[in-house]
Amino acid sequence: MITKTKKFKILAPAVLFLGIFCFATFGLFLPSLQNALIERKREVLKEITNSALSVLSHYHERVVAGELDIKQAQADAIAIIHDLRYGPDSKDYVWINNLLPEMVMHPYRPDLNGKDLSNIADPNGTRPFVEAVRLVRLEGGGYIDYMWQWKDNPSQIVPKLSYVTAFKPWSWIIGTGMYTEDVEREIATITSEMKLVSIGMLVLVTLLSVYAISHATKVDARRRKAEKELAAHQEQLEDTIKIRTAELMEHREHLAEIVERKTADLQESNIELQREVADRKRVEAELHSKIAEITEAKHRLDVLVSSVIDRENKMLDLKQEINSLLERLGENKKYKAPEQVEEFHQCAGVKVTQ
Repeated sequence: MITKTKKFKILAPAVLFLGIFCFATFGLFLPSLQNALIERKREVLKEITNSALSVLSHYHERVVAGELDIKQAQADAIAIIHDLRYGPDSKDYVWINNLLPEMVMHPYRPDLNGKDLSNIADPNGTRPFVEAVRLVRLEGGGYIDYMWQWKDNPSQIVPKLSYVTAFKPWSWIIGTGMYTEDVEREIATITSEMKLVSIGMLVLVTLLSVYAISHATKVDARRRKAEKELAAHQEQLEDTIKIRTAELMEHREHLAEIVERKTADLQESNIELQREVADRKRVEAELHSKIAEITEAKHRLDVLVSSVIDRENKMLDLKQEINSLLERLGENKKYKAPEQVEEFHQCAGVKVTQ
C-alpha cells in the first residue's frame, strides 16, 4: 500500500503548479490585463477625439479660405460629428459643448442642446461639463471619471470615462467616452474563461494525480511482490549455496584423503626408487669393478698371448732353421715340436702351420 508521504510527494507538485497558475492568472495577469484594456480604451478615446478635431479643422480652413461662412461650416461639422459612431454595437458617440459651458450638440440628449450645463451633476456630485472646461483651460484636455446614461438609454446610469480636448478657433470642447462596465464585462468574460480553464486544469491535475497514485500503487505492489520473490529466491540461493558448500567441503576432504594417500604412495615409491637407484649404483659399481678386473685380465691375457705368439714365432723360426739345417744335412725326417708346445697352442687357440 502506498504511504501518505508518497501520495503527498505526488500531489504536492500538481497542487503547487495549480496554485501558482491561479495566483499568476487572477492575481497578476487579470489586473494587468484590466489596466492594459483601460489604457487601450483611453488611447482609442484620444484618437477618436482627434478624428473629430480633424473634421472641425477641415471646415475651419474652409471658413478661413472663404469657401463657407462660419455658421454654415459649424452646422456642416456638427452634422458630421453627430452621425459619428463607433464601438461594438456602433452606439458610442462624440459630443460638443462650449466653454460657458453650454451643449452645442449631443446625439442622444438633444434636449440639452443650447442649454447651460453648469448645474448638471451625476449621483456622486461630479459636474462633468464644468470639469471639462477646467481641464481644457488648465491642461488643454484630459480624462474625466463620472456617471452618465448608458449610450441611448437615459434610465440607466453607469460609470463612464471620457476624454475632452479643445478646438480653440471656435471655443468648443470635443468629448467622447467609454463605459467602464464594458471593460469590466470583458474582464469578467476573460475571468470566466480563465475560471473554466482553471477548473479544467484542476480536473486534469486531479485525474493525473489519481492516475499517478494508482500507477504508483501498482508499481509499489509490483515492487513489493518482486521484493518477496527476490527474498524467496535469495533464501533458496542461500540454501543452495550451503548445500553446494557442504558438498564442496566433503569433496575437498575426499580429495585431501586422495592427495594424502597418493602422497604417501609417492613417498613410498620414492623411497623404493631411491633404494633401487642405490642398488643400481651398487650393481653398476660392482659391474664397473668386474669390467675393470676383466679388462685387466684381458690385458694380462693379451700380454701373455703376445708373449706366447712371440715364443711360437721364435720356435717356428727355430723349427725352420732346424728343418733347413736337416735338409742341408740330407735327412728326410722332419723335426716335431715337443708335446708341451702343442698343448699350449690348443689352450691359447693358436693354429700353427707345420
